[in-house]
Amino acid sequence: MVKPHDVVRTPWCEVAVVADETAGAQEFVRDTDSGAFLVMLGAWVGSPEAATPEAILKRCLTQPLDWVAQSLEGAFVLVFGDTRAKTLNVVTDIGGSCHVYARNIEGGVAVCTSTRALALLGVSEMDPVAVYEFWASGIIYEDRSLWRDVAKIGPARILTISADGKSNERRYWSFAEFSGKAFGLDEASERVGEALKSAARRIAARYPKVLADVTGGYDSRATISGFVAAGVNFAATVSGPEDSADVVVSRQIATTLGVEHYRAESPAIVSARMLEDALNLSDGECELFEYARIAAIHRGHAARGYSASVNGSFGELARGYWWELLFPRIGVCEPLDAQKLSQKRFAAVAFDTAAMAANHRFDFRDHMRAVIERSCAPLNGKLNTLQMDHAYFDLRMQRWQGRLGSSTGHIWPSFSPFMFLTVLAPVIEARPLARWRSLLVRHLLAHIAPKLAQLPLEHGYPAAPATLANLHRFAPVLGHYIGRVKEKLLPRTNPRTPLQSAAALLEELALMKPGDWHMANAGYFDPAAVARLTSTDGLSLPIKRLITLELAARSVAKARSQLGAMAT
Repeated sequence: MVKPHDVVRTPWCEVAVVADETAGAQEFVRDTDSGAFLVMLGAWVGSPEAATPEAILKRCLTQPLDWVAQSLEGAFVLVFGDTRAKTLNVVTDIGGSCHVYARNIEGGVAVCTSTRALALLGVSEMDPVAVYEFWASGIIYEDRSLWRDVAKIGPARILTISADGKSNERRYWSFAEFSGKAFGLDEASERVGEALKSAARRIAARYPKVLADVTGGYDSRATISGFVAAGVNFAATVSGPEDSADVVVSRQIATTLGVEHYRAESPAIVSARMLEDALNLSDGECELFEYARIAAIHRGHAARGYSASVNGSFGELARGYWWELLFPRIGVCEPLDAQKLSQKRFAAVAFDTAAMAANHRFDFRDHMRAVIERSCAPLNGKLNTLQMDHAYFDLRMQRWQGRLGSSTGHIWPSFSPFMFLTVLAPVIEARPLARWRSLLVRHLLAHIAPKLAQLPLEHGYPAAPATLANLHRFAPVLGHYIGRVKEKLLPRTNPRTPLQSAAALLEELALMKPGDWHMANAGYFDPAAVARLTSTDGLSLPIKRLITLELAARSVAKARSQLGAMAT
């Protein structure tokens, strides 16, 4: 069992920093003169003047926290204890990608990166809306967690808790600051390129041995282009079968650049022990079977002695992701069609609505429409492309990618340069036509990393801009788009993964009968539906999500029982 290695106790707050698995995942410093303290969680970089926790603490004591927050980049949470003002301040990154939660308790507020730990601080029930969201999509939205009284602290927030237990929360940055149309293609490409090079240098200064995800797509290639152009060393990795397109292209890139390359293969079988490990890392807020495989890969990478994992997440924004839903009115100042976005992206996959207890069911498409409308309300009057970017950033990436990244952050530092504000700002400010159909990324690669631009993507055509001289190399585009059309015409369903026996795993987890399931006994799921879902031997996605919810609920119930026994 992990134990606190640093504890701060004052008359107005108590902070315990629990040891993570790797050094650098969290850091704790105190000011000897004032007694003020700082806890840094997650993966972060600062300017040369704020490159250490000690320097950041000094800034917290002398500068506004809003300014300090925007001088840091990455996936982080900053906790500043100001002994002069007797306040505890919790600062989240601009994307809310390093997840942290709060719960009101008697006399104050409790803050923790673990939802299950906060659920134990009082009588807690699962939030039926969050449970339904997870069942329908595998993601929990807005400030919800699986537990009714535990709320996620949002992106770009400063939560200040005073000595009397009162709290207030303010936002220090917003997408509303963008116009979405400031830069043409050339200027946007130059600004993004310089920002990526600067990000690579700052990452290398803090994390000298970087392992970068390199696949056959645009986003990872754009990410490493900053390292290549800046002359910063890194190693490359990819996961998948030896003959997969991602692996073939990744190895070709590594060979061309002369960097080390590692191929990882996801475990085919997920054991009960792997599920428990994934639960401890994620609190059950992402599907445990998916994350157990991700965790296994990252544990292997971290064991090689690398400092941090860098990936291409958020790079999709540079390519106008989801903008096809706006065609032919791309870049128009009009309200985003939230119903269409809900139907086509957030609630696009069919799921078993009857499995949930009748009193907890609702129309998921209408629900997600309302979620999207609330998210985009501050951007009324802005370009529809900017609103789409925001919906993707604030909902999809904050709650899905952020949960995966936060879980991986307990293994070792993991983040993406495209979530750095210095990189994100020129991306978002590129005019719509500059980003449409990945033009900005193609132009960027040709400008700062021409070797990467000339190499083929996973579908066989190069990442460079199309010209008369190289048009013949784009012949594979036709086959790619025919395949995409076929995919969109076919009904989307939840995939079944018959790689391992469900029966054996359910027996190991003591979940052989409907009466064994807390989620059924507590009234969240229909017992007959649970029996039906578990009667087949394949581990379908619904069963995986149901097991995830079950293990999260059982772990809290077990811990509460143990605490009760200790109290007596």
